[in-house]
Amino acid sequence: MKEIGYVRTTSRSGLLVIKSRSALKKGTPLFDSRGRMLAVASRTFGPVEAPYISARPEHEPDIGILGEKIYVMGDKNGKKKERTRNKR
Repeated sequence: MKEIGYVRTTSRSGLLVIKSRSALKKGTPLFDSRGRMLAVASRTFGPVEAPYISARPEHEPDIGILGEKIYVMGDKNGKKKERTRNKR
């Protein structure tokens, strides 16, 4: 697992706002330090150097989630490996 940031706050609509070190693709699963899935990335916004990510939580978040570190599986920040074509 690779740490990508921490939970900054929750929005009125129930989304988690995560202060991130890099942008993620929509639909990337996000995990806590124990490897439990917390949310799914839904949008990246803010400055390129330090973006924010809004994420839809898997369950109702409580106040204790604020400041918790967030991780992604692997080291590609949710990006899939690009396919290469054989040149003939």
